Amino acid sequence: MQIVAYDERKRIKVNNNELIVSALPSGHSLGSCVWKVEINKFNIFYAFNLNDESLKMTHSMSIEKFVNANLLITNGYLNYNAEGRQYF
Repeated sequence: MQIVAYDERKRIKVNNNELIVSALPSGHSLGSCVWKVEINKFNIFYAFNLNDESLKMTHSMSIEKFVNANLLITNGYLNYNAEGRQYF
């Protein structure tokens, strides 16, 4: 087990493959994160309990970091607010 800071990239060797694992802020609660796993330029995001609203006690989630996702695993859903703004 290792401590990982937000946006820090950890390299993990598995046989002949290299995984790059990063913790990104999820904005849900204190210390909550989205896990990004990069495998041979394939980006997987494990993202439960997302929140893109700005809260004083959490680091906000940045939707821009999900643009290059090949796979998004989440319990959330995309929706639109009254102004037509997309959100999780």
